[in-house]
Amino acid sequence: MKTRSNFLGVAIRGFLLDYLPEQRGMSRNTITSYRESMKLLLSFISERKGSDVCDLVIEDIGTETTLAFLA
Repeated sequence: MKTRSNFLGVAIRGFLLDYLPEQRGMSRNTITSYRESMKLLLSFISERKGSDVCDLVIEDIGTETTLAFLA
């Protein structure tokens, strides 16, 4: 069985656990808000594509999709 890396998951994890708190000094509440927003965005994209969240890749998050989510 071939194992595939989830670069999107790794990127989000690094953003939430390293970049925001360590490099930007964001508060716990801000990080929680970003996390919840990211969960909503990923769920939206997943439903729109008809796939599982774990199957999403970075390229799935584009301008058009993000604008549709915000609308």
